[in-house]
Amino acid sequence: MEGAKIYAQNAIRKKHEQLNFLKLASRLDATVSRLETQVGIGAASAACQGAGLRTAVRRPTADAARGMQRQHWPRAGGRT
Repeated sequence: MEGAKIYAQNAIRKKHEQLNFLKLASRLDATVSRLETQVGIGAASAACQGAGLRTAVRRPTADAARGMQRQHWPRAGGRT
């Protein structure tokens, strides 16, 4: 009976570990997506400056950055 209890506790722990890794993967995907967007904005901004156009790209404030952390952004290519 003790062996079954230990097995169940380990199974529960592994399930929680799996869910935590899924959450981490989701956060990393969101961060990668935001970084890819920023790189694209930087490239577009550089292209506009090279063409002699003025750009008004603002950096996010600390409040906006905190708000972005709570949102889930879909990845390009249909993955979420």
